[in-house]
Amino acid sequence: MPKISCLIPLYRSRRFEAVITDNIDAIVDEDVEILVSDRHGEDDCLDRLRARYAGRRNIRFLAASDRADWVDNINGLMTEATGEYLRILPHDDSSTLSALTRLVDSLDSAPDAVLAYGAVEAVDIDNNRIPEKDALNANENPAQRTWKLQDALPLFWSGRFNGSFKGLVRTEALRRAGLHIRKTRHLVHSERTWLFGLALCGRFQFTPGIMLTKRYYETSTHRSWPNTDQIILDAADVMTAYSRESIVDGDARAFCIRDIYWNALRRRRRIESWDERYRRYLPYPDSRSAEFLNLDIASISRGHFAHGSGD
Repeated sequence: MPKISCLIPLYRSRRFEAVITDNIDAIVDEDVEILVSDRHGEDDCLDRLRARYAGRRNIRFLAASDRADWVDNINGLMTEATGEYLRILPHDDSSTLSALTRLVDSLDSAPDAVLAYGAVEAVDIDNNRIPEKDALNANENPAQRTWKLQDALPLFWSGRFNGSFKGLVRTEALRRAGLHIRKTRHLVHSERTWLFGLALCGRFQFTPGIMLTKRYYETSTHRSWPNTDQIILDAADVMTAYSRESIVDGDARAFCIRDIYWNALRRRRRIESWDERYRRYLPYPDSRSAEFLNLDIASISRGHFAHGSGD
């Protein structure tokens, strides 16, 4: 079993071929498997990569013409992954071997954590810095070892753990929880609601330093995502499904579901604009709110990862 599975989903990726090859060339360790998948085949990027890396035994290329969406593409890659840890690396983002090594060290030293992540720097399509879009997570504490419901519930609404989707995930935690990425109705924010589901499995470990370079450009998929009332309700529905699946304590589960829809309703009623979502989160106004928010995830979640447990 390799130490790391690096997952690279492709879609019309020829224009980012240099970015992809730079990422692959940076990973020279044979203890890393690299999985590259294209489910559309609308350009020759996968074929060109296959030819370029024909001698690399640690790279697998998965091709299909089923026109699967990006969620199915990533879920398929996660199913194929055999590494102890896995990382999702989009075709238009960049990372370094140094960043990967630090993320591995971070998870190795925190056996209770299910994900390690760090700061993300932003650039445009020409690699010019856009510092106002950086996700530095400056308020996170690398030494934090507690993990409570109050860490998971604000995740979607407050923008906490920005960039963590492209961090390093403990594969065993996903397998035990059976945690694939659930689709929102229009696929919008499916990755962020999945992070909420993962947060119900265990702690996120902050790793100081730049772990990823993210590119912002007009034709990127996420730039076209609207934040309509229906999109917000779709995300709430998916987070509720994760809650029902993971939280075994009935009172805590009911509080989570009420809290999720409370914040969705606040967005619909324009109690605050969507642009302020990264600054504010209000728990459901229940007389026991403080008690629920202070619950350890380990005490209420069936999907919680306990390192070394045999169950």
